[in-house]
Amino acid sequence: MRKGNVNIFVVLVIDALLMLGIILIFLPYIKNSLIGISVTQNRMVQVDTIPKNIPDEEKIQPIKLADVFNRTTQVKNVYGSIGIESLDWEEPLLIGITNENLSVGGVVFYPERTVDRHNVVIAGHHLGITQLLFGPLTKAKVGDIAHLVYLKTEAFYQITAIKEVVETDLSVLRDNGKSELTLITCKTPQRTNQRLVLQGKKISITTAQQLRKEAPKQKQGINQATYGVVISWIWIAVIWLLIIIVISLKHYLLRKIK
Repeated sequence: MRKGNVNIFVVLVIDALLMLGIILIFLPYIKNSLIGISVTQNRMVQVDTIPKNIPDEEKIQPIKLADVFNRTTQVKNVYGSIGIESLDWEEPLLIGITNENLSVGGVVFYPERTVDRHNVVIAGHHLGITQLLFGPLTKAKVGDIAHLVYLKTEAFYQITAIKEVVETDLSVLRDNGKSELTLITCKTPQRTNQRLVLQGKKISITTAQQLRKEAPKQKQGINQATYGVVISWIWIAVIWLLIIIVISLKHYLLRKIK
């Protein structure tokens, strides 16, 4: 191999190592950004009846980067939505406690429970980009109004308690025969045995409307989900820009040294 070719090869190897190093440093942000972008790739179809064949329950794992690359655009059946207006947050509801469903929206733990007589339990992931999936719940406050639509039934709940429990505490899943709502997510985006739990009691539509009128007016802006996707693209752009700057600076310094 000629000297010139050797020099070019060495430069390319150094560039590749620099790029790899930056990617490894920012890998968690890259993963969460790709997840954020992939969340929008599914087409949602509204279904109003519980499926006859519910997927078997899986052991819940953090979303991995490999999961993002293995996913393909597909049609997902959704059975309603859950939202909190003061957070400008809304997520679709799916049935089946699977890792794939949790990467799309909220999962209803006990599909047979009804809005009028039971504790409706819904869980979702908390990612590193807090605007995505159930991350915004970390900003919820007692008194917030949650809006649930499930299997053709609409209901409003006022958040009455926000607490942290260990993942083995199953008392929050208990059905007391009352119209209640329980929202569950991880306390932090990192692996943890702590769960953030929001509990609410059903209120009438009239009461919900009155409370919403009395609540401080929120500035209308881009909603949380859209904002999360925008942040995802910004992170990807910033990381690529950083790679270009570092490699360009290296080449500039080498020329100066010569």
